Amino acid sequence: MPFVPSPEKLFSLCTELVSIPSITGKVGSENEAALFIERWLRHVPYFEKNSGNIFIVPIKNDSLNRFCVAAFLEADPPCKETIIITGHFDVVDTKGFGPLESLAFRPQAYTERLKKELLPTKARLDYEKGYYLFGRGVADMKYGLALEMALIEEYSKFPEKLHANLLFVAVCDEENMSAGMRSVVPWLRDFQKRRKLDYLACINTEPSVGEVEERGSLYLGTIGKIMPFFLCVGREAHVGEYFKGISAPLIASCLTTLVEGDAESSDSWKGRSFPPMACLKLADLRRNYAVTVPDMAIAFFNSMVVQKTPSDILAYMKKKAKQALAQALALRAFSEKKLFPDSYLKSEGEPLVITFEELVEDVAKEKKCTSLQVITEMNASFSPRASEHERGIEIVHALLRASGKRGPLIVLGFLPPWYPPRCNRDEERGEKVLRKVAQELVDYSSSLSKEPIEIKEIFEGIMDLSYMGFQGESSDIEAVAANTPLWNVDYTFPTDDLKNLNVSVMNLGPIGKDAHQFTERLDLSYALHILPSLFVKAIERIPKLYRAFYD
Repeated sequence: MPFVPSPEKLFSLCTELVSIPSITGKVGSENEAALFIERWLRHVPYFEKNSGNIFIVPIKNDSLNRFCVAAFLEADPPCKETIIITGHFDVVDTKGFGPLESLAFRPQAYTERLKKELLPTKARLDYEKGYYLFGRGVADMKYGLALEMALIEEYSKFPEKLHANLLFVAVCDEENMSAGMRSVVPWLRDFQKRRKLDYLACINTEPSVGEVEERGSLYLGTIGKIMPFFLCVGREAHVGEYFKGISAPLIASCLTTLVEGDAESSDSWKGRSFPPMACLKLADLRRNYAVTVPDMAIAFFNSMVVQKTPSDILAYMKKKAKQALAQALALRAFSEKKLFPDSYLKSEGEPLVITFEELVEDVAKEKKCTSLQVITEMNASFSPRASEHERGIEIVHALLRASGKRGPLIVLGFLPPWYPPRCNRDEERGEKVLRKVAQELVDYSSSLSKEPIEIKEIFEGIMDLSYMGFQGESSDIEAVAANTPLWNVDYTFPTDDLKNLNVSVMNLGPIGKDAHQFTERLDLSYALHILPSLFVKAIERIPKLYRAFYD
């Protein structure tokens, strides 16, 4: 098939990309990969002649000075129709590789070495098949980038054969806060307006996730992610006078018991249920040892959403916070009455559940300034080395001190990052076109393999396609913005550009397994011999079906 890169080309480029240890958040490492991609593109003959079509997109206010890379391949004759192809070049760390960590970015050597190592059963079975490549980033997602880069090079030889422009975008920080794509979105919108482009689709190449994959998958949407936090406040007391205090860890423990794995917290789409909330952190906020009942504890959770709105999540959080406070105080009262029946007095006060928005508004009113001014001033006093999560929690802590509010209470809100869900609802032209293309690719894959690819509605691994538009209401963004401590301070969100972008999405990536584990691996038989042809077919069919839509 024309334009399909050779297996040798793909394998070589993939392993070259993997050899760059572009660990997310590590000084210099992501930029090393970005520089490689930029230089590689500049050596493509088309871009040697059209150097102005390669772009550097810096991450704003980034302490690591990271940047993303974009390349625009124009069809001949010129047209406005454009397909975005994208992927990330950062990877997670390699600590899980143990004594073999030095081989993590040398996939051929690492794969060979695993012959002698004890592997989990499923990984060993795949190893014995002989067509799996192991190593950090082979699946997530250096191969996907290699495929996109190789396709750009192939198509650049014959731009007159393109039915739409190709816009390649390689981003950093996907494995952390998606600062790369959040910075790219305004650039995409500006580029679209300057060049008067029509973005037909955005295709990502993340590996398959979920069940053990023995055949390829095509995804028409991506799950959303939001991070609810609960700052639980009790009252300090010496442990020798336990019942004069209220344990914040007790409140947080009751809350976690109610929320962790709760079926009510799960969301669903077209008959499929998704994982419930999972606790990502549970800790008291003391920095030093003390023989004191802790008065503050934090719990924050991962919540995967498709249909539920931020307002729905807030309502659920309020309900569970009230239940947790009641449960914790009831447990405390039961123990106190049993141990000290003669001296028991109910004196802990009325428990309070308050949102971050309400808390900051109270403090701003007292200080006679805006909520943003209060947060900006407080944030300036915290260490720039602290993570967004740590600074966000510090802001809530500082607001509580400024408010004079006493426990028992729970402050609730959200921590970054936020990934809005992106679904194919069969409502817009782009959605209908991509669903039709997906079915054509299933049929076409039957001629390439005994196992045709499978269409899946939602990619459950969280990815940057979340930022290709916004399908909710303005009130949804407002609910998140008002209840996220660092919103528009350290955590920038491209609200207006997201509302106006609205690009239909598809993920067409390799068969990959055990992402982020030491057994991360890539199915080479599918990646080198089947997926490239499917990708070329998608690039060919999307613009044709768009035009047929009006015929």
